Amino acid sequence: MGIKRDIMESVVREDPPPESFQQWLAAYCLRQGAGDGPFRAMAIDLYYEWQTALTSAEFQQWLLSGAPSEDAEPDSPSACQSQKNLVS
Repeated sequence: MGIKRDIMESVVREDPPPESFQQWLAAYCLRQGAGDGPFRAMAIDLYYEWQTALTSAEFQQWLLSGAPSEDAEPDSPSACQSQKNLVS
């Protein structure tokens, strides 16, 4: 996940144009000296997530609301149920 975080931080810093995002990811991998392997795998994963964000109104809304997660809140019903399942 460290590689993916590095890529995302570079995306934010360099702000590539959306129409050339895929090319930017490929160039990023080549700049790392790794045209394939772990950098490429994480870049592909990030590209597919970006495509999902572009095509899913629900996903866009979730992102705009801060990407909340019920299991991140210790008192939420889902988190409590998940913890109970782990103990059982």
